[in-house]
Amino acid sequence: MSTILLTGFQPFGGYQTNPSQQIAERLHGETISSAQIVGITLPVAFAESAELLAAAIAEHKPALVISLGLAAGSVCLEVERFAVNLRVVERGDPALPLPRNAPQAVIVADGMTALFSTIDAERVAAAIGAKADIPAQAHSYAGAYACNFVFYQALHYALQWDLQYCAGFIHLPLTSEQARAENKMHLASLPLESMVAGVRAALEEAYHDTRH
Repeated sequence: MSTILLTGFQPFGGYQTNPSQQIAERLHGETISSAQIVGITLPVAFAESAELLAAAIAEHKPALVISLGLAAGSVCLEVERFAVNLRVVERGDPALPLPRNAPQAVIVADGMTALFSTIDAERVAAAIGAKADIPAQAHSYAGAYACNFVFYQALHYALQWDLQYCAGFIHLPLTSEQARAENKMHLASLPLESMVAGVRAALEEAYHDTRH
């Protein structure tokens, strides 16, 4: 049976929960289109997340790697089109908000400036809307912090090790439950169950690309 590797992140930036972790845990063990989902949670730290991602890819040999991350303030699920070889310099405490104008560095010294998603972001976003009936859109890139870092690494590992898996990244808004519990009602949110259904639809659609 093929494997879909689904990654989420631990809470960070003062948030008590992270929907990406919740969804990765919820979908772990499910079967979609004859592929079993393996959900893992990554720390919001560059070196540790890279090591865990590489180990999971080596162990599970996935046909598809989809990473999830929180983008508080987004109004829908955002399917990223590409990752850039740039990150902020590591900071001390990932629980603290990211400082503005932080110094930046490349992720891979001899890596490509940008790597395009190997899933069809537009088609996957459309599938989320059609199958889960929640808003989704194709987006540009995943910023310059842990989300973009993990996305770039997943794409880079495939090239570096000549692996045939497809890789993509989906940003999530706050859950409605989180917005209420953490007093973030001024920010856009979606119910957790709706986002679980949306990610499930995304995995099903993206998995089609791995069989051609």
